[in-house]
Amino acid sequence: MRIVRSNTFFRWGGPKMIGSGENGVEIGSLMELRASVRFPVRMRVQIQTASGKEDAETINVSASGVLFAFSRVLDAGSTIEVDMIMPSTTLGTPQDVRVHCQGRVIRSYKKGPAQVEVATVIDHYEMLS
Repeated sequence: MRIVRSNTFFRWGGPKMIGSGENGVEIGSLMELRASVRFPVRMRVQIQTASGKEDAETINVSASGVLFAFSRVLDAGSTIEVDMIMPSTTLGTPQDVRVHCQGRVIRSYKKGPAQVEVATVIDHYEMLS
């Protein structure tokens, strides 16, 4: 089974991200229309960035985006790819589902001295079995 989905109902209020200060990207004007329920799913993943594959951990996941704990600030607009195995208990399916996601960073900021949070919008995903 293979299900493909593109995110067409998420709008971002334009490239209003300004600079990248000490705490990451400063937000000028950002409009997010949250169209999906967020699930507090923590799992270790590898994110494909322009620099290669890097370790991260999900904080929450929805059909339209993922919030990651990461080691460094990423620029708004950067593209990412990630493979995740979504637990059956979260999806309400009989078995876990592998999902391949392609998206972009919408904001990235330091959460503490050693942790950065990276919010992404998922533009396209495939559920693979």
